[in-house]
Amino acid sequence: MFGPACFLNMKVVIFLNCIFTLIISNAYSQQTVIPLSPLTIPLVQKGNYGEVRSNHFHSGLDFSTQTKIGFPVIASFDGYVSRIKTSENGYGKAVYIDHSNGLTTVYAHLHRYGKTIEPFVFTEQEKQKNYSVELFPERNKIMIRQGDTIGWSGNSGGSSGPHLHYEIRNTKSEKPLNPISYFPQIKDTIPPLIKSITIYSIKENFLSIFPWHEIKPMETSRGYYSYTELVNISGEIGIGFTGYDQANNDNAILGIDEVELYANEKLVFARKMSDFSFEETRNANGLIDYSKGQRTGNITERCYKLPGVKFSQYVFIKKSGVVDVENDSTINFRLMLRDGSGNISRCVFTVVNNSNAKPKNTVVKKGELLEYNKANKIQSDRYKLLLPEGALFRDFYCDAIIRRGIKSFIAPQITIGSTSEGLKRNVTLKIKSDLEGDELNNKTIMVKIASNGTTSPVSGIYKDGWYSSSISSFGTYSLMIDSIAPVIENITTSYDSVYNCPVLEVKVSDNFSGIKNYSCTINNKWYLAEYDRKNSTIYVLLNRFTENEFNFKIDLTDVCGNTTIFCKEIILVPK
Repeated sequence: MFGPACFLNMKVVIFLNCIFTLIISNAYSQQTVIPLSPLTIPLVQKGNYGEVRSNHFHSGLDFSTQTKIGFPVIASFDGYVSRIKTSENGYGKAVYIDHSNGLTTVYAHLHRYGKTIEPFVFTEQEKQKNYSVELFPERNKIMIRQGDTIGWSGNSGGSSGPHLHYEIRNTKSEKPLNPISYFPQIKDTIPPLIKSITIYSIKENFLSIFPWHEIKPMETSRGYYSYTELVNISGEIGIGFTGYDQANNDNAILGIDEVELYANEKLVFARKMSDFSFEETRNANGLIDYSKGQRTGNITERCYKLPGVKFSQYVFIKKSGVVDVENDSTINFRLMLRDGSGNISRCVFTVVNNSNAKPKNTVVKKGELLEYNKANKIQSDRYKLLLPEGALFRDFYCDAIIRRGIKSFIAPQITIGSTSEGLKRNVTLKIKSDLEGDELNNKTIMVKIASNGTTSPVSGIYKDGWYSSSISSFGTYSLMIDSIAPVIENITTSYDSVYNCPVLEVKVSDNFSGIKNYSCTINNKWYLAEYDRKNSTIYVLLNRFTENEFNFKIDLTDVCGNTTIFCKEIILVPK
């Protein structure tokens, strides 16, 4: 017989089952919500998830905006704004929205924020008297519905042209995910292209730059490549490939989603771009043949692991993808590349052991040995290079060349490590100035010198005759004096159709150290302005000012502290 307690327990069980069913059904519905396209125009990829960029992996999709700005940017799901960042570099104007399905979407390089976001940002900018702000609104302060316009597409920050950078992240881990599966409307039936195969001879435990042998397979049918000649080589080898992906009706060069390498039908290496972390992103310099990329401009990806690479998307069967071509052995290789839409390309080639075979390309080792798993230091009386443990991907010989007496520099030109090695972490470079005393210490700047002689500033600290900087790549560096203030080239007026207001365009220039700080006032009151470093232009949007005549003042300071103050009476001509 069932007593009252039993009936009570049954009611509790039924109630809990209902709650559980509700939770499960709600979670399922959240997980299966289809995102809206972030743009009102057809989605065309100009960059894909995981492709190698300078010093990092690309963490999202770049969508074309037809070389224009001002297209509405649409929220993919319901949610709330969790982060807003406005910067002259990087993502420029960016919005982060957290959703109940455990995802965060990111919309970057915006021209303008949406109507519910912009006032919130401006209030903080005015409070800080600074264009660059990073804000974390309280949960549910700025609610967003799926389909809301959260901004308009632009070209802000480090963007190289108008487009929308779009990401989907795991909210909890903050890892970026590959968004391509969410957008089946992006048509891609083209398999990846394979341009060449590089065979590396790996000796002496990865020391120095590897000798290599390059072959160019032929495409025998769509997605099928082969190289019919036998490749003669001996010892341990690693395989690399040069290739890229494309989508339908799009000429953009895209990265490869998945790679598999088989040797005599045994898997020896695999990787897939799925959910890497931002902490791993500098491993991009070790995933590729960095030296070859610097020489040719082409990306060659390694299908084996350098010792210092730590990348969660790697899969190794044994020996980190390195294959040993033993005596009298023949190895049939099969390389498979897969894009985000599932299109596959295959390439087959055969390597035959020949103890007398030598790589077609060799590099002479010179300089001081740097070990990847240790802290390293090389120095002279004119420079010091300090490398923390974990800065290198492999052991290599680093040479330093000192060129003296070059006009316009106040220190020798120091060429460190050429450009043959990528860095996993920044390293410290110190260069001693030729100048006596510290009278010009605040005017000294380190510069990186390109092969064509152009210079780019590297900020740092001057102390006791030495200038110290944190550098992200090897190359040629020296010191210069910057005692020349920035220049106002001209001021023109245009009209911004997105903001629906006039704009002052202030063209500025600096001899080389670059603009560090700027401030604008209108009628003696601080006024918001935006510096576009790409175009060396400061934009003053007059959307909060209605008068046609006013006093305009701008203060410019470069990295070395040189300041320009410019004042002008502005008279606007009505549109």
